[in-house]
Amino acid sequence: MNRSQKHIRFLCFFVFVTAMAIFTSCVPDDSWEEIGLAPIYVSPDNYDLINSSEPRESIDQGAFLEIYPYIYINDRFTGIHVFDNQDPANPSKMFFWEIPGNTEFTISGDFLYADNSRHLLTIDISDPANIFVVSAVEDIYTPNMENNNFPLNYSGRFECTDFDKGIVVDWEERLLDSPRCYIL
Repeated sequence: MNRSQKHIRFLCFFVFVTAMAIFTSCVPDDSWEEIGLAPIYVSPDNYDLINSSEPRESIDQGAFLEIYPYIYINDRFTGIHVFDNQDPANPSKMFFWEIPGNTEFTISGDFLYADNSRHLLTIDISDPANIFVVSAVEDIYTPNMENNNFPLNYSGRFECTDFDKGIVVDWEERLLDSPRCYIL
């Protein structure tokens, strides 16, 4: 190979490398980091999370049911508030039944029938302070993607929910990698 052929090869290599550097630097960087909210998931198969706890404030009230002397009020996606309504002018908070993913329920005798986003649960409530799952009919519901896929009372970017990861039970602030979802 003579000298001019070497120069031509070098020149071609130089032009190729320069073109690659120019064109790859023009590709926009589609990733960034930002502080936002990320969902906290639990498995719908973890029935140990279903229990009776102290009363708490309601966040997002849903359906309710009255079976004297009690009133039961759903707190969407978290569980059911139990009130003693013997004095209707002054109902008193008794318990909060934690049922992650719950939106619908009914009661018959000593049994609560409730969803946990995916499964239909039969819960023994004969002792309201110590409820427990008796049985479950699994995978009869499709997770409610429209109503529990964003944090309530929030404005900003957040990590989009992935219901294959489980039931969203809460949100936490953290550094997110390219969050695509947002609320104005």
